[in-house]
Formats: sequence, structure tokens, C-alpha cells
Amino acid sequence: MFAFAGAAGYMLYLLGRWNSVDVRDETIKYSGIDPEEYRSFAREMYQVENTIVDDPRQAARHLYKGLDHFSNLGTHNNYDVQEEIHEIEVKIGRDVERRILEQALVRGISFTPRYLNNTLI
Repeated sequence: MFAFAGAAGYMLYLLGRWNSVDVRDETIKYSGIDPEEYRSFAREMYQVENTIVDDPRQAARHLYKGLDHFSNLGTHNNYDVQEEIHEIEVKIGRDVERRILEQALVRGISFTPRYLNNTLI
């Protein structure tokens, strides 16, 4: 019981450092499917926030690793949440890629997004 509470608290701490509160609230409910996979997602998103200004390309690498971990939550379970997780994944991808693109433009770095490719900004 205490281990679960500690793990949940740690995940909330990592996600608390992540700026997008709405998306964070949407993702936390899937943490119980596979806590380790969710922790990996949260760690990568934390790293996105730490690197987005100084190194947008590194932030993008962390974003895509994190979204892979989040996507795995939808495919390796018996809860039929794959579509919900995919929708949230795309939302996170677009939101964070927009911020990465802004930072890349400021720094004069080329950046080719995955999620924004089929969207109008």
C-alpha cells in the first residue's frame, strides 16, 4: 500500500514539473495500467521541459520517447483504452511540438515535427 502511494506521489512530482496541467490531468488516470511505463513517460516529459529552451532537438527526442512509453499503455493491457490514449498522445505531440518549433525558430535550428505535419498552425 505504501509503495503504491510512494510511486503515485513520485509520478505526480515528475508530472508537476511538466507545464501542461490539462494534459497532465488527462494522463494520470492511465498510470495504474503499467506504473513503470507511465513513470518512464513522466521522466521523459520532465526532460522535455528541462531541454526545450537550450536544445529543442534533444527535447524532441525526449518527447518522442515519452510518447512511445505513453502509447505502450494503450497496447499492452486489457482495458480497451487504446483510442483514448492515442487521442491524448496526438494532443500532447501537437502541443509540445508547437513549443519545440517556436524554440527552434528562435535559435535558428531546423525542426521537422511528426504530429504537426498534418495540421495548420
